[in-house]
Amino acid sequence: MPAGIATLVYKDSAATNRNFSTWSSTGDLTGSFTAMTALHDGAGALISPATSGLQVTGNAALASILAALGGALTVTTGGLTAAQLAAAALATAAGQASGNTSLTAIAAALADSAAITTGALADHLVVKASPGKLAAVDASATTADGWIMLFNLTAAPADGAVAPLKAWQLPAGATERWTFTPRLAMGTGIVLVFSATGPYVKTASATALLSGDFL
Repeated sequence: MPAGIATLVYKDSAATNRNFSTWSSTGDLTGSFTAMTALHDGAGALISPATSGLQVTGNAALASILAALGGALTVTTGGLTAAQLAAAALATAAGQASGNTSLTAIAAALADSAAITTGALADHLVVKASPGKLAAVDASATTADGWIMLFNLTAAPADGAVAPLKAWQLPAGATERWTFTPRLAMGTGIVLVFSATGPYVKTASATALLSGDFL
């Protein structure tokens, strides 16, 4: 018999038609199949369920398949055994689990950032005193030239020799914004400093407005 795609037609909890397709190396794509107990563990759970919160909609649809397994299920295929259908379900679940990992990373990347500012002229800003991700830095110098320094620390370092993660020169009267895509991961903390000297010598200068967007 020719190969083909088997498509299961079922209704979800909202009585909406749904399809579940799998590939068959043999089969005439006719007939009916009324039970697929191998797709679940007998307690209403998928063998390899997706766990990501991003798959709530998909999981609801899959759950409706399990509900349908307890009664009549009309399909438009023949020649497929319960074991073959179970194998297809496992392959789908494994692929979904991998996809969930990627979707979780995407969600984290798209999550809204928080913002914090000095609110007044200052020489430093602790954006976050714990590990985080930096999305953007805003700085406005007022009466003096200086350097914006970024440190992977929980507090501003003392004046003197320093080793900032990044440093930008900012002239008096200038305002600049630096963005990071993807966000810059900081394993200890996020601290911004405005220094009269730089980039490797810090001399605190409380003449700037500093702001950071972070997660």
